Amino acid sequence: MKDIAWLIEVLISLMLTVVSGFFVVCGIMNLFTYGVDWLKFIGAIVVLIVSCYWTETLMEG
Repeated sequence: MKDIAWLIEVLISLMLTVVSGFFVVCGIMNLFTYGVDWLKFIGAIVVLIVSCYWTETLMEG
């Protein structure tokens, strides 16, 4: 049962990493065309850093 909970936690952290990475890339692309909502852009960067760290600590064990 512990393995299932760990797997779900890893999947959630990976999903957060992918989604926040997508928002960071979209924010960078919009920066050159339309301007960017800085609050969402900085929030996406923070979530990306935290989720990468979370995923790394989960993978270590």
